[in-house]
This record gives sequence, structure tokens and C-alpha cells, in this order.
Amino acid sequence: MLDLRLSAGNCCGMATPAAKRTRFSAEPLCCIDFPPARQVKYSRGSQGVNSMRGVRSAASIIALAAWATSAMATPYHLPGKGEDFRPPPPASPLGYDPYQRPASDRSPDAYVDGRPYWFGSQVTRTPWVQTRAEVRPPPPASLPGDYDPYQRPATNRSPDAYVDGRPYWFGSRVGGTPWVQTPAGYVVQPLWSAELGARYFGSSGSKQFDLQAFPPGGFNLPISRLTWRDLVAHSGEVFGRAEHGTGLFVKGYVGGGVIPSGTLQDEDFPPFIDPYSSTNSQQRNGSLFYGAVDFGWAWRASAGSKVGFFAGYFHYFDHVNAFGCVQTATSSICVPPLPPSDLGISQDTHWNAVRLGISTEWKLTDGLKFSAEVAWLPAVWLNGTDTHFHTFGTTGHGGNEALSSFQLEAMLSYYFANGFSVGIGGRYWILRSAPDNVEVDFRPVGGGIQGAGITMERWGAFLQTSYQFGNQF
Repeated sequence: MLDLRLSAGNCCGMATPAAKRTRFSAEPLCCIDFPPARQVKYSRGSQGVNSMRGVRSAASIIALAAWATSAMATPYHLPGKGEDFRPPPPASPLGYDPYQRPASDRSPDAYVDGRPYWFGSQVTRTPWVQTRAEVRPPPPASLPGDYDPYQRPATNRSPDAYVDGRPYWFGSRVGGTPWVQTPAGYVVQPLWSAELGARYFGSSGSKQFDLQAFPPGGFNLPISRLTWRDLVAHSGEVFGRAEHGTGLFVKGYVGGGVIPSGTLQDEDFPPFIDPYSSTNSQQRNGSLFYGAVDFGWAWRASAGSKVGFFAGYFHYFDHVNAFGCVQTATSSICVPPLPPSDLGISQDTHWNAVRLGISTEWKLTDGLKFSAEVAWLPAVWLNGTDTHFHTFGTTGHGGNEALSSFQLEAMLSYYFANGFSVGIGGRYWILRSAPDNVEVDFRPVGGGIQGAGITMERWGAFLQTSYQFGNQF
């Protein structure tokens, strides 16, 4: 304890038993002598010494008071590792929307419980807030009957789930919906997602019709061959896909267009037509129509990739016309040539097929996706008509084929933050029926049944745009 006493007989320059050293002074803090006024005699030398000693005593008292104050205050604490002393951000702006999509041109405007939030427009950066990591167990996979992904925020509780950092509230307090585990924890997967779009398909193709000797399978000798080449086509399509949170999906497309150009080579072989004949014609005013629908299941191999398995149905129709006729061999057929305005042959073919396939998707970057598809057509049925206007007239043909037809498709697409996307891709289709698997009926024109084989190929590129509802990836 520090003893501060006033004594008439002691001076500050003398050590006294009550004097004690403090941590703030080099000299003892001694009693201050106040002699009677009548006894004070100052000289120039003693006045300087007494003033110095008074200043020293005052400084010691001030230092003592500072020490006492600091001893009662809370000690200063330096931030430890992982601690954050930044102030909370200001209140959300009026344009705040909890369903706002992440902005690709900037980092989040704020965080709440570790979840990023973007406002409708960029705002002044706010201080960060300390957050904690949440580890939630996987909730049940069932959904409540009143689940609505656009449910308005509930004021009496925190969000029931998050999707891409955005909060979601269900109609009533529930455990959750189908959840997906991510490095940050579990997030809810929308019950349904969908995509609708349109595309332009520019393509070229060919078709070959081989007529065999009768009866089907009897001699397997070629009689005639129609080869359609360079069948350029322009078509438009609409397409769509809907996928459930469990991975089940349905997808399809339908399209149609025109075949404005192409050529036909009509060959006839000895001994049925002797000598060998080969004529050329121009194809004009053709058309095509096609469509497919598939049902399947998608397995998510990782957060950025999935593989789908599907089965479905495919239909394809084309109509082609041959105008004019010019002989290019030694036969007398089409001698003299028929004019380009003369319609000589028309042919219609309908193809129906079962599709079994595998599809895959890879998320290359945030928004860029590559997808590919392989479809095997194990069962194909076809029917159609062939009309030779200057010879025997119209005949019908029909048949089936197994195992030899398939389709390929690949696409690169980019998805914007607002849900729209653009893409470019390519296709190859081949449908065929081996010789003698198709029967041509010449009985209406006085003949019999003959065997035939038909092959159709089409390849090209397409451009597309679409809008996405929900989160497909």
C-alpha cells in the first residue's frame, strides 16, 4: 500500500520510512513539507530545487493514477486465428430478392450464415460478417404436398433449404426434399426441372432403293437401283426435356422442313434391262418430317457430370421428286432426254424405329456444357410408295429390319445466369433395311412381289436456343 502523508518536519529530498518506490518513479515518493508561511525564506538556488522536486512528485502521482485505471480495465485481446471482428453489413437494400440468381461478374454482395447473396444490382461493398460452417444431416427424401420452390420467405424461421446459395421456404416446416451433398454441405434439389427450346437443323443426305428379282430371297439379283444424293434440307425443330429430382426424365423433339435440291441416278441392270442403263435427274420440291420421344433415368456421376439411359421411339418421313431424265450410258431409255420441268419419279418413305441409347453431360465451366448421345435402333419398320409416271405407275413397299441402324449426336451449349442458353451441335442418322427385308408389291400393275433393300442417311449441324426452368445440373 502506498503511504501519502503530509508532514511539517520532512522534506521531499529526505528519505523517510513511509516512502515507497512506485513502478513509475525512480525516486521515492516522500511526504511534502508545507512550512508555516512566516517561516518561508526563498533564495534563488533553493527555489529551483524545490520546483524540480514538485514537478517530479506531480508526475509520479499522475503515473500512479494511470496504473490504477489500467488495472481495473479489461485487458486488450488480439484476434486469434479464425476470429473476425469486422462489423455486420448494413440492412438489405429495397431491391433485395432472395431468389436472385448469382451474378457472374462479381463476388457476392453479402453473406448470411455462410450463404452468398447477390442483390438485383451491384451495391456498395458491405463489410463481411463472421460466419460459421453448418453441417446438416441428410433430411428425408419425401416432399410435402404443398411444396413450392417459389414460396415467399417465412418471417418466423430461417430457410428450410438452399439452392445455389439462394434460400427456399416450404409451405410448412419440413425436413427437406431430395438433397444433394456438396463440399459445403447438403443442398436441396428441385423436384422438377425443365428445358424448352427451338433449333435450326441444316443437313444433307442420301437414299438408296435396291430392287431385287422375285420372289424375295429367291435369286438376290439386282434389277434396278434408285440412288438419291446431295439431298440438302433445311428444317426447324422444337424440343424439350423434363427431369425429376430422382433422375427420371422425358425428352423429345419434333421437326420438319424442305429438301430443295439433290440428284437422282436411276440404274437398270442386265439381263433384265439390256444394255445397262443409267439416267440422271434433278430433285426438287422435296420435304421431310421427323420426331422422337424418350423416357429414361439419369445418374449423376459427380457434381458436374451425369449419364442417362433411355428408351424411346423415332419417326422419319421424306418425300423426294425427280425432274427431267438424261441418259448417261448406252441404253435407249430417256432418249431423247426429258425436259427439266417433267416430273418423272416421286418417292415417299415412312420409317418407325425403337430407340435404346446412352446420353452424357459434362459441365466444363460455370455455364458451359458438353453433351453427347448414342442411340441404337434395334427394330425398324418402314412403308412407302414409289411412282414412275412414265412407266408402271405407283407401287407400295414395306418391311422391317433389326440391329443395323443407329443415331449419333453431340452438342456444346452455354447457359446464361437468366436461364437462357445457346448451343451448337451435329448429328448423324442411318436407317437401313437389308436386301429382301422389304417387299415391293407390283400386283396392282400386273406384276408380283419383289424383294428390295433401302438405306437412308442424314448428317448435319444445328443451332439452338432454349430456356431452363429449375436447375438441371
